Amino acid sequence: MITPNQVSIEIVEGSVAPKYTMGVELSCEGVVITEQGTEGGLPIVDFKLRGPDGKFYLLVFSGRIVNMISAAVRGTNVRIHGKEEP
Repeated sequence: MITPNQVSIEIVEGSVAPKYTMGVELSCEGVVITEQGTEGGLPIVDFKLRGPDGKFYLLVFSGRIVNMISAAVRGTNVRIHGKEEP
């Protein structure tokens, strides 16, 4: 069971990346980090997104989730390119 402060991360090669046939592509208009945004005093991260129809979407993560995703990306870059950013 995944709790609110955990995320399941799957790392796959580009050649086997999932092909999503539904949904729309959203553009990121900005990110807001709220210090002490949770009841426990931890930060939250808001991704402000916009769809092709102009509709606004908000994706909210705890800072811990964003850190876990960031660490996985850094680890992948180090493994493939030998450094954190190619």
